[in-house]
Amino acid sequence: MKTAVLSDLAFAAPRLRTDAIRWTIVLLATELLLVNSPSTVLLVAVPETLALIQALAIDEERCGWNRLRLALPITRAEAVAARFAVAALVVAGAVALTAGTNLLVAVLFAAVPTLGEIAILPTAATGIDTTMLALCCCASMSLALVAAGIVLPLIAWRGSTLGASLAMCALSMLSFLLAINARPPLPAPPALLAAGLLAVAAVWFIASAALATRIFSRREL
Repeated sequence: MKTAVLSDLAFAAPRLRTDAIRWTIVLLATELLLVNSPSTVLLVAVPETLALIQALAIDEERCGWNRLRLALPITRAEAVAARFAVAALVVAGAVALTAGTNLLVAVLFAAVPTLGEIAILPTAATGIDTTMLALCCCASMSLALVAAGIVLPLIAWRGSTLGASLAMCALSMLSFLLAINARPPLPAPPALLAAGLLAVAAVWFIASAALATRIFSRREL
């Protein structure tokens, strides 16, 4: 499976570098000018992960399984398991990027109070809420893992079709709506809520990986 993971990462690396720069600029502009809120962490992980999943699927369909995979000592089951592993890595990277940007802007506002004068909204300089940031990181990771767990088996079953694209759009829109509506008070203690979200998402992701591996391994070469 390691070979399959490295193959996917080699294809994804240029896109990931470009997307990291693009998202950093978008996040900095959003948090400096609009709102420096931990909920911005929810903006990136889902659309970035799903976009990469679709790009990998389209490339595989365009090039063909035989052309790409006959040169590599891997099976289809290993290939789809690697796709899930890459998705998990992208989720972690996206959450780290957004959390880091949020903390950076909060520190900048604290160090340079006059930065608040450039903000369009008066809520921009809100300080560092580490509890809410940690919860939003867990929520973002959980939502992205659940979204990947929905889309990857769908692509393994039917390929990169209109249905898969619509599912990706709907899930990305859901993450955006959650980002703009994420507000305390919380329905449960933050630590308990975060642990519950991650536990449910992890179980779903692992079950989805097992299902997708089974579906993908049955497809004709």
